[in-house]
Parts: sequence; C-alpha cells; structure tokens
Amino acid sequence: MKAAANILLCLALAVSLSPARSASYEALSPPVVMALLGNVHNFLACVNLWPFLFLQLLLCLNVKSLWVVLLIPGLSAAGLLAGFIFTIVCDLGAGGLLLMILSVAFFSLPLIGSLLGLAVWSVLRRLGIL
Repeated sequence: MKAAANILLCLALAVSLSPARSASYEALSPPVVMALLGNVHNFLACVNLWPFLFLQLLLCLNVKSLWVVLLIPGLSAAGLLAGFIFTIVCDLGAGGLLLMILSVAFFSLPLIGSLLGLAVWSVLRRLGIL
C-alpha cells in the first residue's frame, strides 16, 4: 500500500511540474537579481501549488520525524515572514511595497500547498487510510 502511494505521489509530482517546461526563461542579463526573480516568478506561475502539496504528502508518508515533515511549510513561512519583517524594519517606502508583493508572490504558493498537504495527510491518517 505504501509503495503504491509513493509511486502515485511521485507520478503526480512529476505531472504537476510538467507545465514549468513551457515557462519562458530569459538569459541572466546585467541586472542579474531581477532576471533571476523573473525566472523564479515564471516557474511559480506555471507550477502553482500542486507540486508542493504532493511533495508534502510524500514527506508525511515517508518520514516519521515531525521536524522534517514541517520543513517545507516552515521554510516557506520563514521566507514570507522575513520579507514582511524586513519591510517593516527598514521602511523602504515604495520599494518596501515591492518587497512585500514579491514575498507574497514567491512564498505563499509553497506555504499554501504544503499546508494543504499536511491537512490532507492528517485527514487520511484519521480515516485510517494511511
């Protein structure tokens, strides 16, 4: 049962990553940071939250340590929180607004997908399926 679930989740993860192949990636030009952020944004716009959900379910199914299971949502939440704290502390004005928008754009999808994966895993575990 566990091996079949692992294979199914790995296939779902691979299928959910397939739209990223069609994302347009430009060469890293002089403002390297902006080009890199553009590539990350294109990747996340194509991928959405599904790979993070399937990856979180794979973690929950195969790892017994609670710390490792919470790793992906924890890193996503830490990135989102770091962007907001940096904006509040530095008070960058319009640049701070841009940083807040980028923080939400880059870290909310992994956080939502990972938290949905945790929720699905907990429901399946309570029902006795996993």
